[in-house]
Amino acid sequence: MPAKATASEALLPTEVPAESGAWTETTLGHLADYINGFTFKPTDWHEHGLPIVRIAQLTDPDAPCDHYSGRLPEQYLIRDGDLIFSWSATLMTLIWDRGPAYLNQHLFRVVPRPGTNLKFLHHLLDFQMDALASQAHGTTMRHIKRSDLLPFAVAVPAETEQRGIASVLDAADDAIQTTEQVLSKLDRLKQGLLHDFLTRGIDGDGALRDPGRPRKPLATSDVGVLPAAWPETQLASVVQQLTDGTHQAVRTGFSGDSAVPFLYVSCIRHGEILWDNAAGIDPHTYAAISKGREPRPGMTLYTAVGSYGHAALVDLDRPFAFQRHIACIYPDETAVDPAFLAYWLDSQPIKRHADRVALGNACQGRLKTDPFAPVES
Repeated sequence: MPAKATASEALLPTEVPAESGAWTETTLGHLADYINGFTFKPTDWHEHGLPIVRIAQLTDPDAPCDHYSGRLPEQYLIRDGDLIFSWSATLMTLIWDRGPAYLNQHLFRVVPRPGTNLKFLHHLLDFQMDALASQAHGTTMRHIKRSDLLPFAVAVPAETEQRGIASVLDAADDAIQTTEQVLSKLDRLKQGLLHDFLTRGIDGDGALRDPGRPRKPLATSDVGVLPAAWPETQLASVVQQLTDGTHQAVRTGFSGDSAVPFLYVSCIRHGEILWDNAAGIDPHTYAAISKGREPRPGMTLYTAVGSYGHAALVDLDRPFAFQRHIACIYPDETAVDPAFLAYWLDSQPIKRHADRVALGNACQGRLKTDPFAPVES
């Protein structure tokens, strides 16, 4: 088996034809067969047998799954190396690598025809996904009809060039995956440091207090064990204002240099504001909906509905607006350091506290925007 290209080697293809031929105009239907999964009924679900792969298993490898202990035709069986296309709800592709399984409905097993490289087809489908999504049907559950997928026009090179292109993109994917793993480890390290600093504090020498031999006694608070010397107060006493985002219907999709970012709950993650995930609104809309919640450096954004419990410090002086599911906290900088407050609200003790006080179920949980957590300082 040839060795995988490293990130530096991925700058050039590992296999390129001496003379690239002309690309051929064709359709996705001519490049591969798209075999739909089996329509399982609840009575078909068993505790043992081959796993039943649904969309959830594509988006989350650890998602629980049902099994089927009977035998189905070979067309519904997937094995490692098969290309899977989710054509409903979450539109995505995936090279399967988790052993034999049966494919559920809403998923295609994509079988390349002679002359089509499977990995090139995988990248091609990913590249065209936005264009395919623009043709999707439905409102509550978007889906791509086979009648729209098969005639979708594309251009492809010869198979040797397909392999060369795929090898570069595969190496780039490997580099991205490695980077994501490093970032995940760093995020866990950060969360560990946050927990230690925000539950043990530092001594006069700037070192973490030893919980086994604390110089100052520890005490139990609403958010866990903390140094007894830390005064406990309510969030209301260390903020100037606490409100939420706009309650008005907002038309997004505005672009250009004058576009103003509009943040959703999904834009607040891992203690950061994901500006690239924001929508765009026009300046006149921003002026109308930002009154009373004007952004300024030092304020904290806190997700309070749905995926609640994520906080991020605003450290840029720029205009932006946000939906009503995001709380906006203006700290009193004479009482609390803004960065400390943001880190505190994004820490695991406060996330656990948020889980205890959230209203509703796990999918629709929400936090009241009145003071919701004690702050230690």
